[in-house]
Amino acid sequence: MAPVSAALAGRPGPIGSATLSAILDDAVLLETEERAELALPAEYAPRVGDRVLVARGDEGVFVIGVIAGLRDTDALSTEGGARVTRTEDGLEVRGADDQVLYRYRVEGRTSVLSAEGDLELRASGRISLRAIDRVRLAAERAVELVGGDLAVLEGHRARVALSSRGIDVLSRVVSVAAEEATARVDRLSLRGRVLETTAERLSRRVDVLQTEAKRILERAEERTTEIEGVDRSHVGQLRVHARELMRWATGRAVLRAADDVSLKGERILLG
Repeated sequence: MAPVSAALAGRPGPIGSATLSAILDDAVLLETEERAELALPAEYAPRVGDRVLVARGDEGVFVIGVIAGLRDTDALSTEGGARVTRTEDGLEVRGADDQVLYRYRVEGRTSVLSAEGDLELRASGRISLRAIDRVRLAAERAVELVGGDLAVLEGHRARVALSSRGIDVLSRVVSVAAEEATARVDRLSLRGRVLETTAERLSRRVDVLQTEAKRILERAEERTTEIEGVDRSHVGQLRVHARELMRWATGRAVLRAADDVSLKGERILLG
């Protein structure tokens, strides 16, 4: 470390201020990229960011005084009472009421923002949250997603959009699992190439049941139909195949045909 007399030896140059940008083995580097020697007492430990007094002369550039030096301390505080504190595992920022506002843990590289009351993030433009792994929202009571015109949840090849027009779901596969589900709608439409329903018991209660199909195929071990009023069928042809027995039981039977009535069998028993 050069003495002050050596710094001012020869033809003196200008004296000004500068900020240390790097600490070298036997000198320091100024923000002007000049290499300077220390002409200060040995107890001074230079730190990057120190504001120093610099003398320039024929012998070189020398640091001859300290205007503002960074303190080597575990805490930095403001006049309002907020402070930054180094901890065993990282860093903490506390408010004037000693509540932790921000915590950083070196192990795991975890940052935590804390608030005793409400916490609001406001921006005149957009707010973006991005993570390499995942973004998780959790609350003890509820999580609300509110959008003025549109609220969207979007993932890889899946999208859920909520708007004033309705809810749009776009996905290759949609799975729903629940002990009980209830839907109340004015109009419900299901469209698909194949629709399959599997249930232990299926009940339908409607005022009018209308079915339109090119073909209707039904298969059952046993079928029971109860109609209190009239059962009407309008068909082009009616064919009934019974492998063993066909039986009608009624109080009165009327069979009418515009043309012929044919009964064919090995024996026909009447009465």
